[in-house]
Amino acid sequence: MKFNFNHHKLAYAVLLIGIGIFLFYFFAVWPNRVAQRLSSLIFAVFYFLWGITTHIKTSRLNSKVITEYFAVSLLIGLLLFLITI
Repeated sequence: MKFNFNHHKLAYAVLLIGIGIFLFYFFAVWPNRVAQRLSSLIFAVFYFLWGITTHIKTSRLNSKVITEYFAVSLLIGLLLFLITI
């Protein structure tokens, strides 16, 4: 894992910045559930696209990777949506 992290520092930095921005915005608009749901959807799409882009750059993209990132993004989006009900 250490090799992967050192080799892909920029990709992980983008992911961490994206997570940070999402968390800040999600809690900043706290009483507004519609804004929270929209930010959850945007974050799920961001995570999916980040994973696909990262794997395209390493030439390791296949259907299993796409399915995995889609499933995790869907799960994240669904759980965050359910939190805001």
